[in-house]
Amino acid sequence: MESMGLKDYFEQTWIAREKLLDAADKLTPEEWSREFDFSWRSMQKLFAHIIEVERSWMLEDIRGKKYPAESEELTKVRYATPAKARAQGLEVADITRSVLAEYGTVAKMNDTREVGGPA
Repeated sequence: MESMGLKDYFEQTWIAREKLLDAADKLTPEEWSREFDFSWRSMQKLFAHIIEVERSWMLEDIRGKKYPAESEELTKVRYATPAKARAQGLEVADITRSVLAEYGTVAKMNDTREVGGPA
């Protein structure tokens, strides 16, 4: 069996996310944004969190660019539907592919970097 590299793991994660978003396409807008008293509160916010964490890892933690948190209202607009979440996910996947190509050598991936936490 061939071993998987970091890019392969991301690719598998994106495939799984697409399958989940395919299922979410069947939700009504109310079901997509319905809030509960646990976790990330809604499907909408859960997908926003997953995708935005990946974006911040790539842009801030690896590339060292400031990644300011956005308002909850802007997040709700950018992730208003499963289709919009999918578009954000594809955008971030492209960023991640670029970062992996840029830092893909074992030596660079093993570099130590300062990592910031939530401000």
